[in-house]
Amino acid sequence: MSRIKFVKEKINGKKGMLIGLIVATAIILSGISLFLPAEGQNPPMVEIIGYVYYQNGTRAANAFVNITDVINGHYGTNFTNQNGYYQIFFNAPNTSSVDLGDKLVVFANDSSGLYGSNDTLVAPQNGIIWLNITLGTPVTTKTLVGMKCQNGLYITLNTTFYLNATDPNGDNVKAVYYRIWHNGWNPAPGTGEGKGNNFTKVDGNHTSFTLWSLGYTEEGTYYIEFYSEDDNTTMPGIEYTHNQTHIVDETLPTTTYSYGNPKVVDGLTIIGPYTPFYINASDTGSGVGAIRYTIWRNMTHPGDWDFVEENTIYYDNSNGQNRTVSLPLYFDEGCFYEVKWRVYDCVGHKTDEYTAEFAVDVKEPVIHLDIGKPNYTDGDGNLWINCSTPIWVNATDTGCSYIRAGVEEIVIEVFWNETKGDYFTRNYTIIVHDGDQNDSNPNYGEISYKLVLPEECFHEPEFHAIDYVWNEYSFKKQFFVDCKPPWINKTIPKIVITQQTEHNTASYALGQYASEFDNQSFIAEWSYIDAVSLYVSGYFESAYAAWVEIYADDNGQPGAKLAESEHISMSGDYTGWLQFHLQSRLYVEHGKTYWIGLRTDGLYGLQWHAQNNYPNPGPYNGGVAMVDGVINQSWDFTFKIEYYPIVKKDGGMLDYNYNEWYSFKNGSYVHDGLNGTWITSRAFFHIAYDDEGCMGGVGVESAKYRIWNGSWSEWMNYTGPFNISDECKHYIEINVTDWLGQSTIINQTHYVDNSPPTDVVDIPDRHGYYNYNGKQYIRAGYGIWINLTDLPDCAVGLRNATFYWRYVYTNFTTPFPEKHPADPNDVHYGFYEIVERDGKYWYIVHLNTTNYSVFINFSRECMHDIYYFYEATDWLDNNITSEVKHIRLYVDENEPDIWMDYPWHYYQEIEETDGFAGHIRAGANFTLYAKDMPNPIPMMCIAQVNGTQRDSLQPYPQTWPWDAQSFVAQCHHVNKTRLYLNWTGNATVTVYVHDENMTILGSSTVQLNGSGEGWVSFVFNPGVDTVIGKTYYIEAHYVGNRSVDWFYSQDNPYIGGFATISGVPHGDPINGSFDWRFEIISDEENPCASGAEGIYYGYEYNGVWYPNE
Repeated sequence: MSRIKFVKEKINGKKGMLIGLIVATAIILSGISLFLPAEGQNPPMVEIIGYVYYQNGTRAANAFVNITDVINGHYGTNFTNQNGYYQIFFNAPNTSSVDLGDKLVVFANDSSGLYGSNDTLVAPQNGIIWLNITLGTPVTTKTLVGMKCQNGLYITLNTTFYLNATDPNGDNVKAVYYRIWHNGWNPAPGTGEGKGNNFTKVDGNHTSFTLWSLGYTEEGTYYIEFYSEDDNTTMPGIEYTHNQTHIVDETLPTTTYSYGNPKVVDGLTIIGPYTPFYINASDTGSGVGAIRYTIWRNMTHPGDWDFVEENTIYYDNSNGQNRTVSLPLYFDEGCFYEVKWRVYDCVGHKTDEYTAEFAVDVKEPVIHLDIGKPNYTDGDGNLWINCSTPIWVNATDTGCSYIRAGVEEIVIEVFWNETKGDYFTRNYTIIVHDGDQNDSNPNYGEISYKLVLPEECFHEPEFHAIDYVWNEYSFKKQFFVDCKPPWINKTIPKIVITQQTEHNTASYALGQYASEFDNQSFIAEWSYIDAVSLYVSGYFESAYAAWVEIYADDNGQPGAKLAESEHISMSGDYTGWLQFHLQSRLYVEHGKTYWIGLRTDGLYGLQWHAQNNYPNPGPYNGGVAMVDGVINQSWDFTFKIEYYPIVKKDGGMLDYNYNEWYSFKNGSYVHDGLNGTWITSRAFFHIAYDDEGCMGGVGVESAKYRIWNGSWSEWMNYTGPFNISDECKHYIEINVTDWLGQSTIINQTHYVDNSPPTDVVDIPDRHGYYNYNGKQYIRAGYGIWINLTDLPDCAVGLRNATFYWRYVYTNFTTPFPEKHPADPNDVHYGFYEIVERDGKYWYIVHLNTTNYSVFINFSRECMHDIYYFYEATDWLDNNITSEVKHIRLYVDENEPDIWMDYPWHYYQEIEETDGFAGHIRAGANFTLYAKDMPNPIPMMCIAQVNGTQRDSLQPYPQTWPWDAQSFVAQCHHVNKTRLYLNWTGNATVTVYVHDENMTILGSSTVQLNGSGEGWVSFVFNPGVDTVIGKTYYIEAHYVGNRSVDWFYSQDNPYIGGFATISGVPHGDPINGSFDWRFEIISDEENPCASGAEGIYYGYEYNGVWYPNE
């Protein structure tokens, strides 16, 4: 840092006296130039030299010289030589340091003690200061009379200064000099007398004055400098300049009062015996000197005070340490108090008298316990409660007269012992504050808290009530607590679906590495297996285990292993049924054969019991035993095939952890393994229960249950296992209660599913699908979905299914519908697997829980009849083989036709690239038309296409009917008929349509050329109108010299009419029931055209398309 900054910081670090000294001395020596070193340089060496003189002018040899830096306290010393000369260095090696601008005071004395002084500033020229000292200079003392403190640092304007000078040589004191600094020097520099013409001179050896007498009226910091000189004419003795600091304090001290904690402020402040009442005093000048106070009291109300005590507390301000003080007063008796006091500062100023009134509460609160139900006292006087019994802890405060501080908090320390022993454990502590969320009493200063003891056994809580001023009351209370309600265990046992329990013999189970095993076959009567029980006996060793394995059947022998059970290890002898849970549920097929095998890894003494009916077959008709690897028809091993009527899902996934399939609740421990499970009505709920409590508990009073299925049933006493017969969502609530009213409740949800899966046909309600008048139209290429879903609404879900379907296609223009699949190779849009069943081919689809939908679509127009059925099962083995179901779809493959009817005044004159443009009169209308196509279609109304017999046609005329076929009209028209003919040579054939009265309704003639055989079409233009249900005839004749034969059948294939051959009717048992081969075709409305939904149009005008929204 720079030298200036360094000096400034040092000065700022000193007290006011030093600051004044520097300022005054600097002014005295204002004629000396200051040469400060540049930034970063060390101060130059300072050499001080001079002589020490006696006042007679002689020099003092061997005089001691001391030069002290009054700023930093550093000093240097030396003795004068024989010539009275001395020399002292600073800022040189091995010497003290001084800073430029510091004041140096020089004292010298000879061996006789004769004293002299001088002073200077460190402001050398060429690093040398010449400074002489005269021995025998006067000594001036300053005395303060009046209000002052801290050794005169603090004074008032009226404090008297006494300056008195004496001369050690006996010379007379010629004059005393002084000057005062306060916001400037008085006298002003250069306007006075003495050193530098800066001082006020008073002749003689003393003077006195006050600052007030000198005209000063302000507080603040003052500096006084003074010295004296004698009247020696040879060498005058001039004293060094004294510099002192004073602070004028004319301000009274201030005072307040406050209360420590704890306290209550509600109009009149209330404190307690531990609360300090503070008298706070402050004086920024000379500091607090003393506090004088008196205490007064009244036991019933404020006022009419009785004196208690008076006291004065003094404070030491010798070092200015008590600018602010707080005097604490404590009160250990109630009730109302008044305190009066004054404050004195260090120089003697005092305040007016102050007063404070307050109340003191020294009385403890009270606690009342209100113990709720249930509770009872036994014969030994022990109070029993449970974990829900409310213990209302009510705390209120007491006080003096009407004064109440109010209860601030209650503390409950809960101590516990398991058997009412002498050693207690503090379990926990409860703290309730007035007005917090745990305080049930809305009144200020009153606390009500509901305590419950949630842990069993013996408790001895200790209750504490503390008021707002820390008065405390406490006591203890004993409770016997039974917090445990009864436990409940709900289970659903496994169901034995297949079993063989007879036994009169046994076979030893061999180890897992043996080549010969004992096995038993069985037929699956359920779709899954969860456990197998075997009747066994023998000695178990814990180091070895036994287990069961299940195998597929391989031509009457155990095949591939399908499942393995848990491994069971135990010690000692065992005889009886031993249940083996499979590691995971095994799904099997109904009616198929499987095998059970008992396996061990070293239990050679373990026997599997069986029934031997030799020479007769064994008792189980669905299987056979394999003993030591050999089929034995007379044996059947004991077994039980078991399953849980339960399905549990965890996050949508099936959960087969059988060990968790129970629901148990005991106090805070809850295992809810059965909640949310799917069951069937075969599932029976078993409930076990008992009471648990500290020191024996109190016992079970009741065990009840109720079932919700839309509404709750009445509570029923549990007397044995029960089931649920109604399907879907049910709640079961079980309540077991002990004699203290403590209940354990299990509330669980179960989904009862007794129904097999079903199908849902999904035909979307959107464009491409149209249902009108009971007919379902569908656009070509669009399809329907047949979804398999489980029932009821809350079903467990589809496990797997096999879906069978076929269809019949009818386009109404061909004689016969098409049946698909027609053979094992007739695939349809991805349906490649085809099976034959009941004489028909079926497409087959395998479905499961994720792939449960069959999508069927067609691209050819017209009628499609879908026939389907399915075999399906859900996860609970609700299974079904459905009936054959039918869906009819009308597939519309073709788009409608659109045309318009131009007005008569339309004129078309040009052809443009995107069509024709023309002119039309304003206001004229276009008519737009739309019709679904094709419409009409040539509908095959009647078709008799069988028969290989034939008969020749005869020329016309003959007696009608001659060669004719009667038919009952099924369409509105006959637009075409087709006859199956054989001809040799050219011939002309005419077909007539007439009614039963032989009235000709229409005819059609065809010229046959050459030879041929096949269907010949005869078109009627216009068509012949017919009435549906009425009988008509087709009559055929030919003209020519060649034979024309018409084929017929003698098997009566057409039941709506009969053939007349050469005038003989063949429609009765006598003449036979014959029918010509013929087809009736009518132009009819297309039954597969769904119709035009609407006509959409727009137009462009002046470059804008309309509609534009």
